[in-house]
Amino acid sequence: MVLPRIGGGQLTRRPNTLTHSGELVVVCNAERIRVYSALTGEFVFEMKGHADEVTGVCMHPYVDDKVYSCSRDGTVKLWNLDDGTSSSTWEIPQHLPIESMTVVGDMAYMSCFWRGEEAGRALAFDFVEGEAKEVRVKLSTPRQVVSSHSSAQNPIIATHDRHTILVWDTKSFGSKSPLALHHTKAFTCVAVSPDGTKVAAGDVSGRILIWHDVQEALTLRSMQGEEEENDERPWAYVEPPAATVHWHAHPVGCVSFSMDGKYILSGGQEAVLVLWDVRSGSRAYLPRLGGPLTGISSCRMDPAKYCLRQLNNTIRIVNTASMVIDSSIHGVRPLPDVPGHPAAVFESHTGNAVVVGPHAVLQFYDVYKDVHVDRLQLSRRNIVSMSESHEKELSLTSMDADVQCLAFSQDASLLVTVESKPDASGASSTANIMKFWDRVPDESRQYGAPYTLNTISENPHRSSSGTHAITGVAINPILDIVGTSSSSGEFALWGTHETESSGQGRIRAWRKIAMIPGHRGDPLTSIAFSMDGTVVAVSGAQHASGGVSLWDTATCAFIGELPPAFACHDAPEKSNSLQRDSLFFLPDSPTLVFVCQHGIAVYNVLSMSIVWSADISNICTVAPDPYSQHWAIVMGNDVCKGPMAKEQYASGAVLLFHGEDDHPRAAWMIRRQHSSLEKPAVLNPASTPKDHRSIRSACDQPNVSRCRTEIAFVPPKTRPYEHARPLSIPGCSPLVVFSQDREFSLAISPEITDIEEIVQSLADHGIAAAPPAEAGGARQSGYEQIFGSQARHHTTDSSPVLKGATLPVHTRLFDAPSHALPPMTTLCTEFLSHLLTK
Repeated sequence: MVLPRIGGGQLTRRPNTLTHSGELVVVCNAERIRVYSALTGEFVFEMKGHADEVTGVCMHPYVDDKVYSCSRDGTVKLWNLDDGTSSSTWEIPQHLPIESMTVVGDMAYMSCFWRGEEAGRALAFDFVEGEAKEVRVKLSTPRQVVSSHSSAQNPIIATHDRHTILVWDTKSFGSKSPLALHHTKAFTCVAVSPDGTKVAAGDVSGRILIWHDVQEALTLRSMQGEEEENDERPWAYVEPPAATVHWHAHPVGCVSFSMDGKYILSGGQEAVLVLWDVRSGSRAYLPRLGGPLTGISSCRMDPAKYCLRQLNNTIRIVNTASMVIDSSIHGVRPLPDVPGHPAAVFESHTGNAVVVGPHAVLQFYDVYKDVHVDRLQLSRRNIVSMSESHEKELSLTSMDADVQCLAFSQDASLLVTVESKPDASGASSTANIMKFWDRVPDESRQYGAPYTLNTISENPHRSSSGTHAITGVAINPILDIVGTSSSSGEFALWGTHETESSGQGRIRAWRKIAMIPGHRGDPLTSIAFSMDGTVVAVSGAQHASGGVSLWDTATCAFIGELPPAFACHDAPEKSNSLQRDSLFFLPDSPTLVFVCQHGIAVYNVLSMSIVWSADISNICTVAPDPYSQHWAIVMGNDVCKGPMAKEQYASGAVLLFHGEDDHPRAAWMIRRQHSSLEKPAVLNPASTPKDHRSIRSACDQPNVSRCRTEIAFVPPKTRPYEHARPLSIPGCSPLVVFSQDREFSLAISPEITDIEEIVQSLADHGIAAAPPAEAGGARQSGYEQIFGSQARHHTTDSSPVLKGATLPVHTRLFDAPSHALPPMTTLCTEFLSHLLTK
């Protein structure tokens, strides 16, 4: 079996449903419908057939093994859950994109986009006749549509539009004006009791309004409307009685009635399921669900079973009788919103992707099976709900990305994490916590504990001037040494020692063994070890004055400083640019790559000089392949909101480099369906030979928003590696791309080789091509060919900035770390040539 090219995806963006028996959960997943077991949470099968995003699923009112689905492609399908096939398809007039749907008997009531998604319409569709009713109800924008059960005496349909709840019965839908229930606040969600007598709606202030005797009000309004046809507001005098309950501190995320209509369930940002008694107003709680609630669906045959949707891409099956979680379904966690913070890496021991989630949680995800495997809670965190004024006062809005740094050793036996949290000493300050974790042996591993905590260090870079942030973590590939860089201008080395532990005897722990001031005293931004572990490289914030210095790991002695690569001092204004510098050595090579907000610099540590560099400010992500000399970057990951918003076009590019070569070995366009900003990203491969025409990123367009993309290489000797290897670039580890949509894609080997096809393909997807170089002109550099003349390419033949730079040239040939020296055949030839010229 070959690793699927696309996996993951959002499981909770759209409403899902439980089957009538409560045994299965039917989930919308982009253009697909996935079915999971409600008992175990395991994936069962998948149904495909829609051409665009599936926006809703509804069980057949009378049959347990059939489910309806609606999509933005303007179709409704009926699926058989026995074999996963589609038995019927209906097309909506004008193929209006469907946003929400509910089924009552043989009728579907849906809200659709209208006039290029500028407005909405509600309409009724008859499955028996296969056509929609002529009447369209105007909406400012399509919203959630809900209904009572088909078995109700007079089923009702409801939706919300800004500050108003609109209610119809099935007989009057479209033919008469709706019952309008007004409120001073905007509504966020609505629900109808199964018998159709009550309507509940949540608003932006956290309140829940409950209207009683809705069916009676509909009847009276209809009668009064017949008697007073000339009255413009016949329903104003028959609005049903309402009650208000309030517990949520933030907008209500979802609301639902119990099967008997006696209870209301609600949830929101507090990650707490609230169970309300409609008559008395008393409450019961199911707290600490791990993420904000966005949806609730009930089970017809089991009144105590509910399916909860959460913002962190998790589905919970809960039992309200015992107030426990029966099972959970986990999708890929959402990536952090801050570029530069760790988002996704691979664990070399198992080949599982490790995704950094909110609230200091690491998710272990099997990209081969496309299933959640394990999780590691780095710190015990409770989701704190408070008003916006308190959030600003405590400066907690910037604490979303709790995990600041993350690093695995090559064999994954060691995990080092750095977290940030509010400092107990002051509400406006933060504390940095560094932790060392040991991998648990496979035979004794339990869920939720793949690693055990070994050592913890609070504010390891604290000084007399205060607490300083840790900006980078690196693990020595050979020695038991860990390096950390800090904004204080110092970097630290950590080593192991044996210590006594109560009940465990002598154990190995970690401690700080050296604290070294930086060469210039500037804040440090990243750190890296050479592949033989003898050299440590650190980068400073002042890139224009030469920010990368080399140090001896054993003696902590200063070796030299690499020449500056960039002439700019100020950080770029683009919000999607890299927020943290990246520094890494390439295996079996004297090459050091430095990527920052200002661009890319490739150094040769043998000669202590720049091989090439480019001032590129729209780099989003960079990742090295620890097992080859390949490395990759993501550039120009933009989403257009202008005229191309309805088309598929390239929102960015993934470029693969090899060694010191400035020509990308391969490139992939990241496409996005802009009619839905959270559509899955798809990789469209295109090779990039050295003689192709210039291609520059169209990332300077106005009216763009940013989306996060992360890349990581799959480690060898793992199951994902073996299955993805045949499709990947020869000599390179498989490259996996994670998008903000929770999708992951495999960068397969490019198939396009013709120059014209490459340029035309990029142009078709929104990446503009720069004009080719004139005949007889100078050869363009690799980056000029990719990004046009806007990308300044630097090379240097100047003398290296190095201790001992006054030594003769033939002596400086050997003045480099042993791991960086070329073969003796090369050294001897150069040595003799220098002697002869002298």
